[in-house]
Amino acid sequence: MHDYARILRDHADSIMGYDRPNGTGIVPFVEQYRESDVLDVSNYQVALRELQAIDDRVCETYRGYWGGESILVPLTDAICYACEQMERALSDYPVLDDSDLSERESADLRETLTNCYDVPSTLVDDVMHELFEHHNVFRGDDVRADDVDQVKRQLLLTLVEDSRLSESDTIRLATDLLDDVGLSVVLVEQDMHGMPTASIRDQLVNRGLRPLTVASTPDDTCVVVLDWNDARSLLDD
Repeated sequence: MHDYARILRDHADSIMGYDRPNGTGIVPFVEQYRESDVLDVSNYQVALRELQAIDDRVCETYRGYWGGESILVPLTDAICYACEQMERALSDYPVLDDSDLSERESADLRETLTNCYDVPSTLVDDVMHELFEHHNVFRGDDVRADDVDQVKRQLLLTLVEDSRLSESDTIRLATDLLDDVGLSVVLVEQDMHGMPTASIRDQLVNRGLRPLTVASTPDDTCVVVLDWNDARSLLDD
């Protein structure tokens, strides 16, 4: 029998109260718990998938709420060799499959932004891209509220300045970004329509306002992004 079989068998014996079939062992270098991070889940699932491809008797075993899940394997030479190679690989580099880890990190980040930071599904990919590129955020645990708010503010300004969007599209998408970022989107009054955006900006500045951006949509509507207090002042006029 392969030398690694003893390691698999001894690890199984070390788990108190676990009664396993004869001729089996438990993989010692990957386990999965309710609180496992994305890396641990990825390595566990990759190991399970690769071992099951070698022998369809490989399965998961659940050891209770705190015990987590482990991989139960038959002690064949092929399985023992594969486990030994995986453990050696992990000692050199902590990831079994970079592609699998990347996909799980993206899914984890998307879920965190949607459920914890109220990023709308229509804009979550844009927010993720900005967090990747400018804030070194790759997974849900890396997210900071200040970074999300900063990205949402910048996306709102970019959105309004994008002349390809109609008035209705601009307002619909901008509204998705307004929560908790301290900005408002305002359509200026009719007597300003048709004026160059630079002139509109000057008029707003003359009123004591500080427009963050002024843009025209294809349907000749002028859209202004202001801080909440300035927007309230303009609307009160």
